[in-house]
Amino acid sequence: MTSDDELASIAHSSAFIFTADIIGPAGTATDTGEQTVTAVVRDVMKAPAGLRGLVGREVTVHLRHPLSEGTYVLFADPHSLGSSIAVREADKVDAEQRGDAESAADSGYAARLAPRLEAASLVALGTIGDVTPVFPP
Repeated sequence: MTSDDELASIAHSSAFIFTADIIGPAGTATDTGEQTVTAVVRDVMKAPAGLRGLVGREVTVHLRHPLSEGTYVLFADPHSLGSSIAVREADKVDAEQRGDAESAADSGYAARLAPRLEAASLVALGTIGDVTPVFPP
């Protein structure tokens, strides 16, 4: 089992964090011992801009170790992007541990934000309401 600190580090460095159903093999094991599977994305916790519309799509996942069919939270990095998407697993947790994955992603964000908050001379929190132009269009 990966520790909370290790999971936070993995969450920080992973481009994708998503829950997915592994539905079957996409190919055979490679010479590096990887297993390639097809997964359907259930929801996305973290993705690069422009690639957030993955819910419901099939992706190819290059696993570090063989994994049985089921639902997992995957921490991954892009392998190939085009008409299809393939990612390489950095780590995974069972779907029941989704809260741990969310905490890891949040703590990584908090760790990156803390130095900026400490260095800031002013931090404002507010709600943006209706915006009225100063000059009519």
